[in-house]
Amino acid sequence: MTLIFDIHVYKRYEQTCCGSVVRNNTDACCGTTSYNSKESSVKCDNNQLVPKGNTPEPTRCGNKAIKETIQGCCNGAQFDLLNQICCGGTILHKSKKCCDGRELDTAKYVCCKGDKIEQQVKLQPNSDECCLLKNGSFQTFNRKYSECSLALGVAPKGSRCGTLLYNKSRDLCCQGILFKNGTLQKRKCCGVKSYDTQCQECQHDGIKDLKTCNEHVKFKETQHYCGKKEYNKDRDLCCRDKLYVNGTTQRKGCCGIKSYLKKNKKCLHGETREGYVSFK
Repeated sequence: MTLIFDIHVYKRYEQTCCGSVVRNNTDACCGTTSYNSKESSVKCDNNQLVPKGNTPEPTRCGNKAIKETIQGCCNGAQFDLLNQICCGGTILHKSKKCCDGRELDTAKYVCCKGDKIEQQVKLQPNSDECCLLKNGSFQTFNRKYSECSLALGVAPKGSRCGTLLYNKSRDLCCQGILFKNGTLQKRKCCGVKSYDTQCQECQHDGIKDLKTCNEHVKFKETQHYCGKKEYNKDRDLCCRDKLYVNGTTQRKGCCGIKSYLKKNKKCLHGETREGYVSFK
């Protein structure tokens, strides 16, 4: 039997028509090219002949092929990489958060990642990050207002002088060198040194004393501050900027920000204990 195809006549059992071209002794077409699919070392891929074995097998998810650029596989189910995530075998919308294989409730928790990954309860409603502490635990904080270091933990942004914490309204930081109570004492920086603005000047060759400096310095050396308050160090007690008037004369000591009587109590790990305490 003879067939007519696009004005060409060919014998169906002896020839092949590939893209309006008649080919002999072949049994398959690939685009406009014919080839012997039983004996050839090539195969047809997207209407083009390519060597066998050069085309990788498609990635499969379950029993279906997926496009790795736009699709993923989550516990045997396909999902859209652009709009979804896989969280512990569950497909979630990309707006959701995943922490250690579980959906994260961002209103209550922050996902903390260190040697281990865990959900940590927010200390403040606006907490969005975790700080890994020396003891291996986590502390949550807000990156906009605070910063974290392994040595010092969480502190307000800009409150570090070198590796030390300091209070800008009270202390002075000169290129990483801390001067306690420097701001209260009306000091300023001259390079890495501080100078007393009431009796000194910072010049190109260093700090220069004014005529009244010696008397003024002697007076300043007798001043001590607890927070922003001046106090008598021989009489009063200062516990982390909290002042206890006559605390020293009453033989009190500091336990954190609190004071206690040394006679019948001890301070252990920031807490007072009655009687004798072993510090082993």
